[in-house]
Amino acid sequence: MSYKSANTVQTNIVKRLPTGLDEIDFLYGFTEFHKTSGQQGWVWGIPEKSISLWAGETGVGKTRFAIEVARKVARKKFSVIYFQNEMPLGSFVQRIKADGGNLPNNLYVSEATKLADQLNDIKASRAQLVFVDSINMLQEFGYGSDLSIKRVIEGYRDICNKHHCSIILLSQMTKGGKTRGSNALPHLVDMVFKLESFWGGDKFIFKVGNKHRYGQVGGDNRFSAWLIFETHVKSWSDYSVDDKLWCQSHNINWVDRLAVEKAKIEREQAKETKKFQRNMIMWKVILGGLKIVAFIIEAFFVGLAGLIIYEGFRSKRRR
Repeated sequence: MSYKSANTVQTNIVKRLPTGLDEIDFLYGFTEFHKTSGQQGWVWGIPEKSISLWAGETGVGKTRFAIEVARKVARKKFSVIYFQNEMPLGSFVQRIKADGGNLPNNLYVSEATKLADQLNDIKASRAQLVFVDSINMLQEFGYGSDLSIKRVIEGYRDICNKHHCSIILLSQMTKGGKTRGSNALPHLVDMVFKLESFWGGDKFIFKVGNKHRYGQVGGDNRFSAWLIFETHVKSWSDYSVDDKLWCQSHNINWVDRLAVEKAKIEREQAKETKKFQRNMIMWKVILGGLKIVAFIIEAFFVGLAGLIIYEGFRSKRRR
């Protein structure tokens, strides 16, 4: 017998790793818990034991963005390992140090391109957050067949479950908006995020894709906007503060900006309506006056015509 009552299955609270970047933590979602005092609490961030896919076209800013997150998380005393194979390791580390901040010893880098080597490095470093930049360069990925991708994700999944880490896979995206390789990749991961450039090459959007097992998909505020600088990446959106629960959990005074904007629009519409009504009244008065003038003119000409006819009749009688 393989089935059992749902009541007999032990549930687990999803632990999360806060990145310290609000607009990322917000998109990854939250876990609700109860404090020892009985009060309700929330923790936002990357779910433990999860695999995320960050997909974007070449040059959109995936590596710069991942470096920003890796630095931020490492400086919060979490262990991070970054696998990269798209530039010399020295050049990559120089890019990490470019912001001039302190580089902690718990941020590790590796050029391993074999899955087995990466898994060993994750285990040895005890990393809590793992970046693979990019999964397309992994030897086992090959041409991205369904079978090869399935084996790769199974390997990452096993290390996640055993060592309680979270893995972020960076992937190339075609101009058609699909990840390179098989369509199996987005289906096998837990979350899909997309990076899309806009307004030139120094800005991009980081948004929730069509899959999110630990948070919300879709909605007008399921994305964040970022600026790319020479040394770092910075958010210039604040859609998280539109979320009432986010504000409540961060002791922020929540303002329903949509309601405020709606009320503003309604006030403007009311003003326009009153203005239109005043204009209509004015035009009615003007039209009424014109009608009176037209009536007077018409009466004048009718009277004049009558007078002319009358005078003509009198002149005939005199003859």
